Amino acid sequence: MPEHRLVPPFDRAALAAMRTGLPRDAFDDVLRTFATSVGHNCAALQAALRDRDRRSLRSLGHGIAGSAATFCAAPLAAVALELQNCALAGRWDDVEAAAGRLLTEAERVTAAVAGWSQPSGEAQ
Repeated sequence: MPEHRLVPPFDRAALAAMRTGLPRDAFDDVLRTFATSVGHNCAALQAALRDRDRRSLRSLGHGIAGSAATFCAAPLAAVALELQNCALAGRWDDVEAAAGRLLTEAERVTAAVAGWSQPSGEAQ
């Protein structure tokens, strides 16, 4: 889905609005915690794929979708919701495809968070 990669991993304006009124360090800490959580969930996702554990995949998709939506990461939220729905329906080929896209999108989110924390910091 190459056109999807043209969409920034975060809604920059919405993320900046979330930061309003918070000390920069505090917001950066929360954002890094989100990125760390995404990384842990991706590791669990890979284990669930290996084990063909649809229930865990559905649950992980649900959790990632919710946290990604909270942090204005709409592309990640969308693919996580897709994973959740495919797992619920038992469409294994679609689960594997969605999981691959989710892992790619999670890498973009993690890179954007690292960029956000830089002095010029604005999420990509």
